[in-house]
Amino acid sequence: MEITKEVLAAQAVSLESKVMALKVSCNDELKLAGDLLFNIKEFIKNCDAKKKELVKPFKDGIRKLESEFDPKIDKAKELKQILESSMVNFQMEERRKHEEEEKQRRMEEMLRLEKIKEDLEAKAADKNSSTLLNEAIKVEERQEKIMQEPIKIKDSVKGEFATTGLSMKWTYEVENEIDIPREYCSSDSGKLRQAVNNGIREIKGVKIYQKPSITSRL
Repeated sequence: MEITKEVLAAQAVSLESKVMALKVSCNDELKLAGDLLFNIKEFIKNCDAKKKELVKPFKDGIRKLESEFDPKIDKAKELKQILESSMVNFQMEERRKHEEEEKQRRMEEMLRLEKIKEDLEAKAADKNSSTLLNEAIKVEERQEKIMQEPIKIKDSVKGEFATTGLSMKWTYEVENEIDIPREYCSSDSGKLRQAVNNGIREIKGVKIYQKPSITSRL
């Protein structure tokens, strides 16, 4: 007899009925239970075989689809990596040039303010003027503020579909495990990551640095 889904469904109902009705309390019932147990094992084997038979075409279809799409996906990932690398290199170079230009601009501003401060100090000393001296102090405060101000860099551009930016994420690499302080050498592998996330920038035996990555949003 061919084992179909309908046959298995009927057997499942019959087996359930027999198991629920059977109470093993004597040798004869024990024999019946043994035979029933054998039938249940056979039923499980037949069900598993039918399941594999019915599922196989679907799995074959999935494998065929994967074989068609996986190379395309892998190629797209490769192209993504090439493009992101090119974008990172360009934006890092633009960042470097902007930082150099900003440092140069600030240096020129510092020199200009230094000359103004020196002139004010000289006039203040010549005229014994506290007003001019206060102005010189304000110029010096302006110089300190310029040096402390972070360099602002625009790292994002908006295209037709998405806004793309450059993200700098702090990360680390273990250079010499022997040199790493004991507090970072426990079985908890997340302690180094936690330390870096908490702002630690120097750990012996560990290289801590910023890794650039491309971000994109609609």
